[in-house]
Amino acid sequence: MKLQMIKSSVIDLQLSKSIDIDGSETNFSLNLGVGFPDDENDLNHFAVTFFSEFQIKEGYIVKIHYQSIFETDGLINDDFKKGNFPKVNAPAIAFPFFRAFVATFLVNAGYDPIILPSVNFVELNKRN
Repeated sequence: MKLQMIKSSVIDLQLSKSIDIDGSETNFSLNLGVGFPDDENDLNHFAVTFFSEFQIKEGYIVKIHYQSIFETDGLINDDFKKGNFPKVNAPAIAFPFFRAFVATFLVNAGYDPIILPSVNFVELNKRN
């Protein structure tokens, strides 16, 4: 089955000043959600959402929900939902776009960019 990312967008973004951080660490956290439409007529799309929180050295905390929509060339069934495509392959495709957004956002907001660490989605899937 072929898989293609057709859209990526920010769902929620918060940049908050924190007096409790020293800026020496990013404390990067990443969680991942996979969603399938409830619409029985839409059996070839699904979404991968990244939920991330980290701090930047200027003393701010960044919280982001970032979503990528994927399309398949076949119908999504229960075997597909339980397989690696939505939980490993699709996040691995979408993550570089998320990383690029974070770096670009921070530069455009006047802060030093952060290059988020690489993520092993196979291990992340095992933990979840």
